[in-house]
Amino acid sequence: MLERHIGTAELCKRIGVGRVTIYRWLKDEAMKFPKPAAVGGKHFWPESVIADYFAQARGAA
Repeated sequence: MLERHIGTAELCKRIGVGRVTIYRWLKDEAMKFPKPAAVGGKHFWPESVIADYFAQARGAA
């Protein structure tokens, strides 16, 4: 079974930040924000990767 991927717009909506914030996190190596796959100029993340990232971030806080 293939894993569902989410685009930038859906990611922003889910976590309550804007696109600029996502791209800022991608540039900031210290954030270690997951790198997306680029398809046709759009970015997509596997749902599980995003869920794991934020679960770890909550645990570290």
